[in-house]
Amino acid sequence: MLRARLLPLLVTSAALVLGCSVSGGSTGPTTPTLIAVSPLDFTGDVPCVDAPGAMRSYVVTLYDLGTAEAPQEPFALPSSVVRQADDRFAPAHCESAAAFSFVVPGHRYDAEIEAYDRDDLHALGAGSRKLVDATGSYVPPRWTTTCGRKQGGAASEGPVTAAWYLTRFVRGCAPLETAQPATPTGVSIRLDDSLGALTCGEGPDQISAFSVKRDGSDEPAQGAGCADSVEIVGLEAGTSYSFSVQAFEAGASKPRWATQCHRKAVSGAVVPAACDLLTELSD
Repeated sequence: MLRARLLPLLVTSAALVLGCSVSGGSTGPTTPTLIAVSPLDFTGDVPCVDAPGAMRSYVVTLYDLGTAEAPQEPFALPSSVVRQADDRFAPAHCESAAAFSFVVPGHRYDAEIEAYDRDDLHALGAGSRKLVDATGSYVPPRWTTTCGRKQGGAASEGPVTAAWYLTRFVRGCAPLETAQPATPTGVSIRLDDSLGALTCGEGPDQISAFSVKRDGSDEPAQGAGCADSVEIVGLEAGTSYSFSVQAFEAGASKPRWATQCHRKAVSGAVVPAACDLLTELSD
């Protein structure tokens, strides 16, 4: 899960490293002056996982508001897309924080975020917040939010002020708002982590197919091939569910193995369940 990991820092805006020189030719501090945005501050209940409907990437547009003494109309900096090996510009991955180096110490900054449920997009060009797919078609964001624009809260929830040789984060992010139709709320079940020493196949002692039934539900069990997945949708976000799984040999009408899977449903995402190892059923 995203919150259990240390976020790597993705430096955007040409990755400029600021330093200073002092008299006598010696070099002063070389720690960069950065303003950053962390997805930990705005993802909320939207997961960062490889699952349909989950968040996969995002773009930040930072706004320079001037100083507290001399405020200015918000001025947009180039957005947080970074040049890749193929010379395309990609959005930040949902596990990375985005940082901006073209900032002015003493100036205040807030941010707009556009988040996506896919990671195969690229920007129209350097600093562009518009993303397109492989065909060049524009893809709108799945979610949007802002950071540093909360009113009436703690000072830390407003714009952040850049400071020499420090990385300062824009906090006070509003919850993500869905900008596109939501993916169904559901859970997917696969056998990958439940096989142990077992294998998929059509031979003796191999699993050919499996079925899944949501515990406490009158709905019939759903089946799939051993290497495929079963998706159960229409679930209630924030509710924890358990699922009974039965696995079959090729041509068998009765299951030979069984296990349990569990997962809390997340709004607008089909998230993977955690499953115990399959165990052989007694006769």
